[in-house]
Amino acid sequence: MANQYTLPLILVFLIVSMFTVAQNLPDINSAPQDLQTPPMENIHPAPGKRVKIILPEYRGTDVYHALYLSTDWEAGKTYPVIVEYAGNKWKTTQLKILKTTHFHNKLS
Repeated sequence: MANQYTLPLILVFLIVSMFTVAQNLPDINSAPQDLQTPPMENIHPAPGKRVKIILPEYRGTDVYHALYLSTDWEAGKTYPVIVEYAGNKWKTTQLKILKTTHFHNKLS
């Protein structure tokens, strides 16, 4: 029968196990890069294209965001959204976040 020490001991065991497993995993940075970021284009958003979009309130500044629509994207359908914030640990990019904002934009 469980006593007051059972749950804490199980938690300690799980935490120690996770660290042990993590130490034995290969470093993800040692894997060869197999995905290529599509080139950014200054065109209207389209399937399979990565485009540069500047919100009206940021025209005339260096602030923009990139949008990529999957190759099978169709207007009017619902899709999951993946948001990536600058500052991820990319080897090839050194970015600095100056200001963040939210926006609502509908593609038609």
